[in-house]
Amino acid sequence: MARPTGAPGPLPLRPPGNIASFLTPSPLPKTDQTMVEVRIPLVNVDWCPAYVSENIRRMEAGRVNAAGELVVRSSTFAFQYPNYLACLRQIDQLVLAAAALPAPPATPRQERAAALREASNESRIRGKKHRSATKDARRS
Repeated sequence: MARPTGAPGPLPLRPPGNIASFLTPSPLPKTDQTMVEVRIPLVNVDWCPAYVSENIRRMEAGRVNAAGELVVRSSTFAFQYPNYLACLRQIDQLVLAAAALPAPPATPRQERAAALREASNESRIRGKKHRSATKDARRS
């Protein structure tokens, strides 16, 4: 079976089994577009660590409904299957973003470089103020 036109590539992540998808007609009149809604429960999940689930709830509070499900919708394509794949791709991106670890702490060399940057910036601003004051003194 050939893939529909515009379908995204392979998916790296996919929650197993507990995906509820709803295929609804687009509210736009006289179009063939079909909106797909995918819901994934975030309560008591076993396919990702608890901190990822909590991060998704915190980062995407507008997409989580009262039942604790992540709701993703897509109506980009004119067919249901590419819209379904687009929803899964969005979920993959959300999970990857929620699973990202914070940056490692700065090394002494990085701290020194940051301090030098700040000192240079402060020196530049002091010079600008001094030149501005000199020009103001000439004008008056």
